[in-house]
Amino acid sequence: MSCFRILMLFLWSFVGKGTDGCKELHVKGVLRGQVELPGHFTNSQDVQIVSWSKYTTETSSKSLLLQTEGNTSVNYSQNIYFSKHNMSLTLLNLTANDEAIYEILKVFKNSTIIRCNVSLTVSLPLDALRIAVSSSNFTLNLSCEVKGDFLLLRWLKNDLPLPLDQRVSFSEMNTSMQVSNLTSADCVKYTCQVSNAIEKSEAHKTITDEITTVCKKNVLSTHLYQIILPAGFSLIGILLLCIILVLIKKGCYNKDPSNGQSTEPVYETPAFPQEGTPTSVVNPLAYVYTDFIKPRSFQQPSATDE
Repeated sequence: MSCFRILMLFLWSFVGKGTDGCKELHVKGVLRGQVELPGHFTNSQDVQIVSWSKYTTETSSKSLLLQTEGNTSVNYSQNIYFSKHNMSLTLLNLTANDEAIYEILKVFKNSTIIRCNVSLTVSLPLDALRIAVSSSNFTLNLSCEVKGDFLLLRWLKNDLPLPLDQRVSFSEMNTSMQVSNLTSADCVKYTCQVSNAIEKSEAHKTITDEITTVCKKNVLSTHLYQIILPAGFSLIGILLLCIILVLIKKGCYNKDPSNGQSTEPVYETPAFPQEGTPTSVVNPLAYVYTDFIKPRSFQQPSATDE
């Protein structure tokens, strides 16, 4: 091992922080969690020496974490795990000091040396703390308070995705949701679900105590609407039916001859001639027609003659 250490020290004296044909990778970890630093997988049979080092953020000095040669490996730090299969390094129980740039150095059997850098960022654990609720004028406002960085935030209603509803609107990044024109169907459990590439967290809130009066008012109005509206239509229908029956009965009564009354109107002759009505004028005869009087016969004696 002494020869190996001498060789590594010799290499470090000529090699600084950087890469040799490798693309620098960026990895995110969570505080108190674990993360795997990829080893830029190559055929492990061609690699003779592997070492992982860490550049501190403040001084940019390099500290050796692990070195291997063949089947022999030495760890210079705790809470790390090395995979010989893909030459990756796993950091366990992350702390804020683990946020740094890590370098993997590989020495091949043909004496080729390749260095690759991995940048690690340690963030706070993702946590959906709670859902803040407020309401006014039959409008419900929900706000999800989140700790940590998230990539996706979505809302659930009774553990199901929100249905398409024009009454629902969202703020930027979906951290707040507003529901207008509340009904009894909106007084249920809501879930704020946040996630990133590493973890997921949820917060739940059932709409009961905070806005009970609002929900009750809407429930009452909904019930009244459901009761009064059908009753009103029923009353109107009964009224129309009664009117139709009265009209039918009246029509049948006018057509019944047994009531002794004629359905046809009786027009009386006016006692006096109506104004404007022409009257006939009788002209007196100028002479008396005697053609129809038989003449007295001269042969018939009269009563005076006797």
